[in-house]
Amino acid sequence: MTYGYTNGSVEVGTTATLIFASPQQNSFVVVKNRGPETVYLGGLPNPEGTVTADESSTGGLPLEAGETITVPTWAADTRDLFGITASDTAIVSWLGMS
Repeated sequence: MTYGYTNGSVEVGTTATLIFASPQQNSFVVVKNRGPETVYLGGLPNPEGTVTADESSTGGLPLEAGETITVPTWAADTRDLFGITASDTAIVSWLGMS
């Protein structure tokens, strides 16, 4: 099996937006918020329905403009990563292995 890098960028706004679909293997994805808004990261669906841009039980993990996070992935438990902003839009870029 051959593995390679995959990457992409997405504009995230006030509606939950798919940032990346989790790969079918044990790996990682590096996610960078290129700004200008804070992006809240989370899964969809969660028990309450969706990731939100606040501090409620559905509130996502805040990723400030310019910040980077490494997200682990597991082949046996694939999860997609979503993002949302409280207002306006932000550009989120990611790099992972396929």
